[in-house]
Amino acid sequence: VIKPDIVMFHEPLPDAFHRAVARDVDHADMLLVMGTSLSVAPVSYLPDTLRHLPSVFINAEWTPTVQDGVFDIFVEGDCDAVIASLEREGLQEVLQ
Repeated sequence: VIKPDIVMFHEPLPDAFHRAVARDVDHADMLLVMGTSLSVAPVSYLPDTLRHLPSVFINAEWTPTVQDGVFDIFVEGDCDAVIASLEREGLQEVLQ
């Protein structure tokens, strides 16, 4: 059986994912979510779990999570175009 290196719907995430979340959550400065419907658990629970962090959601369309007030900022648009725009506005300098 040949399987791509992705998690298929209804498959559990690898243990490494859960270990990384537990390890990294206390070290995060902000949550940046891009290009997802946030409709598949357990990843869909991360924004609510990390409400204590400043958060930005960049997505092509509005999702119910936006209405829930989970994110501090919602930017509607193509993710690549939004990031390119932010880079032009000086984000690249901030990240370096």
